[in-house]
Amino acid sequence: MFALVTTAFLLAGASSMTEPATASANSVPAPAAASVKPAKEKKVCRREQLIGSIMPTRTCRTQSEWAAIDQKAQSDTDAQLRDYRSRHSN
Repeated sequence: MFALVTTAFLLAGASSMTEPATASANSVPAPAAASVKPAKEKKVCRREQLIGSIMPTRTCRTQSEWAAIDQKAQSDTDAQLRDYRSRHSN
């Protein structure tokens, strides 16, 4: 039994030794970019004073998340100012 398994193993190895040139020519290599992981963004922490609390909290997010939060806050402020000015204009 051991001899049969060993012989089958050796024959399989011998047949694969003759075929790699054709197998590598036909196979498509995996893209190199897929194996490289993107770098993690650095976290930026801010201290925030919540309304109704005397204890500041520390919130950590990525720079792109903070940019999105800041942009949303700015657009909300602009919308409220436009609304106020339209209601109180002469």
